[in-house]
Amino acid sequence: MQTFDQIIRQTRTLPENIQQEILDFVEFMLAKYQAPVTAAKPASSTPFAIYQTLDLGVGGYAQFPSNRAKQGIRELLLRKHKQ
Repeated sequence: MQTFDQIIRQTRTLPENIQQEILDFVEFMLAKYQAPVTAAKPASSTPFAIYQTLDLGVGGYAQFPSNRAKQGIRELLLRKHKQ
């Protein structure tokens, strides 16, 4: 990998229009990555909001006992994605 000074020396030998293109590109990259990062979508605040997005089917009855809830959700999701 080249050092910064080596890159500067090599670009000085290039034609002026190429040097300007390189400078424009570097300025674009700096502007792009110095911009503040914004979240695409705020996270939901409640577990129920996440549960609603799972679309596990009609409720009203338990498919798994409460002491196996995590494992049960995993199995339901795997079953859903196999369909």
